[in-house]
Amino acid sequence: MDNNKAAFDKAIKDTTIHRRRKSNLYTFGTTRLNYIFVANSAVNKNDVIIRYGEIHADKPQIITPGALISKFDGFDEICNELGINTKDIPLILMTRKISCPNMNYTNNQSKLEVVEGPLERVIEAQNKRLDAIEDTRTALISGPESTSAISLMIYVSQMIQASAKGNIDELIEHKKF
Repeated sequence: MDNNKAAFDKAIKDTTIHRRRKSNLYTFGTTRLNYIFVANSAVNKNDVIIRYGEIHADKPQIITPGALISKFDGFDEICNELGINTKDIPLILMTRKISCPNMNYTNNQSKLEVVEGPLERVIEAQNKRLDAIEDTRTALISGPESTSAISLMIYVSQMIQASAKGNIDELIEHKKF
C-alpha cells in the first residue's frame, strides 16, 4: 500500500491539466474523453512520450447497493507496472478523496509516440496544434510517465466535478432524479 500511496501522491503533485474538454460529460449517454498525455521519458532524458487515446465514461447509473463501485478498464498495463490491481482503483481514489460516481470508465490508448524534448516545447506544440484545428474535445495532460493512469483518473475526476451541477439539473429537468 505504501507504493500505491507514493504513486498517487506523485501523480497528484505532478499532474497538470493544460487544457480540458470544453463541454461537460453527457448526462444520458457515453462521453468520449479524448486526451493527449505527455511525459518525460523514463528511459531517455532527452525524449518525451506522447500517448493519444480516449476514455469512455458511461452514463451515470442510479445508485443501488450493488452499483456503488466504479469499473476501470484499459488501465491494466499501467497499473500492473505500479503493482496496483485495477479492482482496487475506486477504493484507492476514495482514500485520496477523489470520487468517481458509479460509472464504467474504459481507457483506449490509440497511439504512442516518442519525440525529442523538452517537455514544455512539446506541450506548447500540442496546444498550438489543437488550437489550429479548433479541437475543443481533446484534453492535454502532463505528468510522470510512471503514473500516467493515475493522471488520467485525475482528469476524469475533474471532468466529473465540472459536470456534476449540469448533469443533476438535466436529471431533474427530465424527471430522472
